[in-house]
Amino acid sequence: MMQPLLFVLFLSVCVPILKAESFLDEAQAERNPGKRSEIALALADKSLDQARDYYHSGNPLKGDSELDMIDNLATECLSSVEEAHKSKYWKKAELKLSALMRRVNSLIDDLNYNERGKAQELETHLNRIHDRLLAGVMAK
Repeated sequence: MMQPLLFVLFLSVCVPILKAESFLDEAQAERNPGKRSEIALALADKSLDQARDYYHSGNPLKGDSELDMIDNLATECLSSVEEAHKSKYWKKAELKLSALMRRVNSLIDDLNYNERGKAQELETHLNRIHDRLLAGVMAK
């Protein structure tokens, strides 16, 4: 009787982690760095929707893991844009990241005070990445 319960508990913990890794793997699978940056931000957008759903359904740990995935995808976007060396990708990434930042700010406003820690860390990291993207746009 205890084994099925442990299996269900194991799956409930591991499946979101495996899904999160698959998002990052999906982004990294693209060989073209410009497209990879666009894919990374699109997946980050989906992950933010999922995080919002997790927080609203009372599962903040899964929500936090989705926010970690957004963090990793945003970093992947920046490194991909730096690898691409084309100005059009810098501007697209900057605009899409700005929209993502607005959505993260909205999520922070919707969360309880005790649940905001990871989202505020993400906001800080996204601001740093946005600043680097903006500097890249201005330099091109």
